[in-house]
Parts: sequence; C-alpha cells; structure tokens
Amino acid sequence: MPSLNQVASVKTVTLILRSMPGVAHTTGDANHKEIHYSLEYVQKTNARAKDEILGVLVHEAVHCFQHNANDKCNGGLIEGMADYVRLRSGFDPPHWKQRGGDHWDAGYETTGYFLSWMEKEYGEGTVRRLNESLNGVDYEDKVFEDVTGITIKELWKAYCAYLAEIWEIVDVPLIPEALATSRLPSFWAWLGWQKNQPSKLV
Repeated sequence: MPSLNQVASVKTVTLILRSMPGVAHTTGDANHKEIHYSLEYVQKTNARAKDEILGVLVHEAVHCFQHNANDKCNGGLIEGMADYVRLRSGFDPPHWKQRGGDHWDAGYETTGYFLSWMEKEYGEGTVRRLNESLNGVDYEDKVFEDVTGITIKELWKAYCAYLAEIWEIVDVPLIPEALATSRLPSFWAWLGWQKNQPSKLV
C-alpha cells in the first residue's frame, strides 16, 4: 500500500465546479491537483445529487493519489481502482451492474467489481498492494500474479465463474453492508491513512 512518503508530494486538491460537458476529470501536477466537476451533470442527477456528488468526488480523489506505473498503467485498471474505492465507500449508483465478458479491463464499475471480488478472495489489502505495485515501475499484467499468485487470465476466468454461480442462485450485492456504510473513511483507509490526511480540499 502507498506510504505517506510515497504520496506526500500532493499538497492540495482543488475542487472546481464549472459548466462543461461530461461528468468530471482530474488534472494537475505532482504537488497540486484539480478536480473539475460539471454543473450540468450535478443538475442532471438532482434526484440523488448528494450521493452522486460524493461518489464522483471519491472516484476523482483516487486519481489524485493512486500510482500509475510511470503513466503507463492499463487505463481500465486506473478507472477500475477509482470505482472500486467508490463502490467500497458505499456510493455506487443504482444502475451499476456486475459484468463478466471478455475484458477484465473494461474499466469503471466492471473492473471495480472485479477488484472487489479479488479483495474478498485474497484478503483485505489486496487492492492496496496492487496499487503499490504500480509505483515507479512500467505496467505489466504480471502485477496481478505478483500480488495474488494467479495470472490475470485465470483471475478473470474465476471471477466470471463466480458471477455465473451467483446469478444462477440469487442476485446478491458483492459488498457487505458493513463496508457499504463505511463511506468516506474507507477512501482514506484505502490510501493507508486513518487519522492524518495530508492534503486539504480547497
């Protein structure tokens, strides 16, 4: 998992609400990050605005701190990790679905649910270790085998088999209720921080 020293260069995270297409994105340098959030999207999600705003902010905040394999990380994994933290924080929107298929790196909630399954199967901290493994190295799929002992191909095959099994039995949520109610503190826990949060939200 990332240590305080590994991410201490991020000093500020600035939230900018503005008119723009899309939903949100994160930009900035090693010391200062900006999260740009669409006002039109906020208005569009008025029915569940609070949870959606917090969910999007959690997703984008992960991008401020996660490792990215020298900017060469698989894009689906980058987005999947952000949605994994959103999912674990309890801000998953009602339209999200667990999906199998041919591509583990489809990104977003598809990869997020897959990472959540990995966390359940291989123990607490699996995704944090995966994130740490992306620090200062070029990306290779072998990172999954280094963390779990299983290749990504076999992991995805096992996950798809798991989905087929639960869909046949009953449609059940992947995230336990205790985790779903943990909300924002779990974002900091994912980063390895319990009380000392090194950045300020401007």
